[in-house]
Amino acid sequence: MSESAFDVIPFEDIKGQWKKLGSGSFGNVYKGSYLGIDVAIKEVLPSTEYDVAKYFEREWRLMKECRHPNVVLYLGLSRAPDGRIFIVSEYIENGNLRHYIYDKTKTFPWRLRLSFATDIARALAYLHARKCLHRDLKGENLLLTSNLRVKITDFGFARIAARNDSELKRLTFCGTDAYMSPEILAGTPFDLPTDIYSMGVIL
Repeated sequence: MSESAFDVIPFEDIKGQWKKLGSGSFGNVYKGSYLGIDVAIKEVLPSTEYDVAKYFEREWRLMKECRHPNVVLYLGLSRAPDGRIFIVSEYIENGNLRHYIYDKTKTFPWRLRLSFATDIARALAYLHARKCLHRDLKGENLLLTSNLRVKITDFGFARIAARNDSELKRLTFCGTDAYMSPEILAGTPFDLPTDIYSMGVIL
């Protein structure tokens, strides 16, 4: 993986307690601090099921090109002295959509539901206009800001959509079973509409 000098965040500049926030595709996510602001730090972990290096580099390249209010902002890469690589992105402070929905102490009026749905749709419209297929859209990958705006995160399974029939056939089985489109589950070719199906499951 060849990082641009503009993307590199010196490992020693990442401060904080590295509190574990959870696990994403291929890695753990921690909370830290960089230049005085809270950040999310994703560490790549080895896997026997996937080519982790390939997916991690794809995630990094896709994230660095995305600039949208409903997509988590990529800040840079960092490399530890022992060779481990981390993706650093903005920290979203209000947890994920799944936890919010199941928290009985939270109010969930229809106005807010419509706002969530609109944010998800806007993010997908932006990604799909760039031919980016997320492939793992679910409540856990939809983060909520302090003012309850939704941001898509975890691009570990994301890739550029198929450009021809040959590439369409090479799209691999991946994602989370409960949110997978029938095409993925059946092992047949799939493309951008599979994200729309996952959004429908969420709604």
